[in-house]
Order: sequence, then structure tokens, then C-alpha cells
Amino acid sequence: MSIGTPLAVTAALWFRDRQSEARRQFSTSSMWSCPTASSSLAGPASPGFVLRNDYPATESLRAAETEQRAWEQVDWTTEPHKYLLALRDYCLEGNEDVDFAVARNAKRDWWHAPWLHTGRGGRDPLHGLTQERPIQPYELSDRQHRKAQTWACGYFNAPAASVLGKIWKDPTRPDVTDEIFFPPGSVIFKLLFSQATSDEMPLLEGAPVWNAVIIDEKTQERSMEATALRLVQMDVMAKDPRLEGRWIFATYIFCAGSSASNVSTQKKAHLRFRIKHSDKQICI
Repeated sequence: MSIGTPLAVTAALWFRDRQSEARRQFSTSSMWSCPTASSSLAGPASPGFVLRNDYPATESLRAAETEQRAWEQVDWTTEPHKYLLALRDYCLEGNEDVDFAVARNAKRDWWHAPWLHTGRGGRDPLHGLTQERPIQPYELSDRQHRKAQTWACGYFNAPAASVLGKIWKDPTRPDVTDEIFFPPGSVIFKLLFSQATSDEMPLLEGAPVWNAVIIDEKTQERSMEATALRLVQMDVMAKDPRLEGRWIFATYIFCAGSSASNVSTQKKAHLRFRIKHSDKQICI
């Protein structure tokens, strides 16, 4: 037997192990363990974040995608407020009922992006939140004397998730060789939560609360306990071929004064809208 034979076997075993590890990482929800429940924290308890990555194939999507999306039935140029409310409700419908455990949404399907669990700021084990740009002292309130961590989780509807399915058809070999285009009707939205309290930021008074495992301020490592985070905003991007730029980007900002305990605020005007479309910024 030549010396090349055991080397070839070793290389094959190494490659197999790497593939197995890549598949495991692809389906990993979080690197961190859920903390024990604490009655001192506000907000509902979470059973733990479960990544959804069984993305729809483009071919099956074309055959199955028959939903009439309400926001696509509204003319943005004449009824922008109605358009934005319909887009917001599309994102929230069915998700609030299951605390955004999207695999259990009985109304429509949503998915998560893979591989966001890695690193110190990777997915939190309770809601899948990842670390975002912090809110600097005094940025949003003259009462905020410290830097406040911001954490978020994004969600993809079926047309948008089909792109992830194309890229990650083989979890061990992501394919980005072709140009990547999101199909019409693609929607991606993100919920952003802040570590700041309502005393530090009065605009967060009454905001929905999620508990999350974030960075410990003292050690600068991942905490072993959960921290109460408050909803700051929801970012939405949707592909609408009727628009000049084909995409619309919206930020829905939580407004203090709402008595809502969930994210939608029961269709009241407690979320302001800030939209950027082409070169125009419109506030409603």
C-alpha cells in the first residue's frame, strides 16, 4: 500500500467531518443556554428560540404562492398611510399570537437567516436576537446617561426565503455564483429592542418587553442571566415592482402612551412611520 492511500483516507474523513459540522452549524439556533426563569423580569416567558431554515424552493414557490397581499392592493402614491398599515399588519399577523415563534404561525410562513448564532453577539437563546449598533448616551433622551445595547431579529416571508433556499440548497456549500435577485412580493422585517429603561427613554413607556441574554456590562462577555429589553422600532423592506425603485424601506417607531402589551398596538396610531422611497423621505 502506498503512502498516498492513508493520506487520502485521512483527507476524506476530515472532509466528511467538516461537512457534518457545517450542517450542524447551519441548523444551530443559539450557542447560549436559556437562563432559569426569574420573576423579577418583565414580559412573557419564552420557551426558547428555534431557528427555522427549511426554506422553500423557488420552483415550488412559484406554484404555491397564491396569497393576495393586502399592501400590494393599495396605491402607494395616493394612499401611503393605508399602504404602510397594510404592510405592517402583514408582518405582524399570526406572529404575535405565537410570540414570533414563526414556525407556529398559522396564517403564513416566515423563516430566519442561518449562521447568525456565532460570535459574542450571536443569537440570543430566548428570541434569536443578535447584537446591533448601540444607542449612544443622550442620543434619544437627555435622561440616557449610558450606552444602551440594541438587539434585533429578522424574518423572511416565502418569496424572500426562497432566495435563502437557493443559496443554501447545500448547507455545506452556499452558492453565490449567480446574481441574486429577490422576487416581487419579498418582505423582510426586523424587530429592534433596547436595553434602555423607560426612565432613561420616556418614549419607551409601555413598550412591549422581551427578555434576552445579552452582553454583561462588567465582563463584556455574554451574560448568564436574561435582561429585559423594550421594543424601539420595526424595520421593513418590501419589493414592489410598481415603485420606481422597486423596493420600499419603512421604519415603524414605537411611541410612548400606548397601553398595548404586544407589538401591533391594535392598529392604533401609536407607531409613527418614516419611509424612504427613492430620494424622498416622508413622515406620516
